[in-house]
Amino acid sequence: MPDVAAPAQITFKTLLAPGVAAVRRYWKPFLLLQGSAFLLVVGYYTSAPIRSLCDHLSEFKQHGGLIFTAIAAAFAGGLMPEFAKALVLGDRAITRQRIRNVAFVLVTYALSGMMTDLFYRGMGWLFGTDTRFPTVLRKVLFDQLLYTPVYGTPYWVVVYLLRANRYNLITTAAQLSPGWYLERVVPLLIPSWVFWTPMVLLVYSLPGPLQFCMFCFASAAWSLVMVFVATQEAAAERSRMENRE
Repeated sequence: MPDVAAPAQITFKTLLAPGVAAVRRYWKPFLLLQGSAFLLVVGYYTSAPIRSLCDHLSEFKQHGGLIFTAIAAAFAGGLMPEFAKALVLGDRAITRQRIRNVAFVLVTYALSGMMTDLFYRGMGWLFGTDTRFPTVLRKVLFDQLLYTPVYGTPYWVVVYLLRANRYNLITTAAQLSPGWYLERVVPLLIPSWVFWTPMVLLVYSLPGPLQFCMFCFASAAWSLVMVFVATQEAAAERSRMENRE
């Protein structure tokens, strides 16, 4: 997860600046991935072969339960970026540090996947399981305006902070404060909303069992974007260091 440096003086403008800059730089891959998801949803409702394939996937997910959701989320968010780095960037070196990194990501995505699946089930109980626009809209608003700022984005910031503190719960808890939320979480909400709002609109446009499958697609796409972002940031940092020398 790219780190967001705390500004010397916190203002509304400085809080929004990192997120706005990220959206300006990466809006093209955002639109590409969102467009691909849109075509998949259209295909589900207009193409019998695509719908049949999705229905089989839905049945598999229902039989697998939370074990399926944990494995699928870990694969989509944890292993897909590693495959991308190996194929596109040629990063195939296997080291202890990399194994630890992958293990950490697999566990965090598996936990996040199970929580997301339970959340989708709860949304179905709360708002209904139909795909009418009013129901979809209520789910999107609840998801993006409550779930995302309260749990979705803070979860990832906290788990990486916990890891940075060598999994010391006391030290990590001591760092959590309103100021920490403003400096670390708020800047990440802007790109998250820009990417995930259209995605969850598509997620909730599908029948219940398929929603988590679309989430896995979106999660894999988001992870690949994060690999791209991290790669670009690393290259920029190396360029700055070389220029200083």
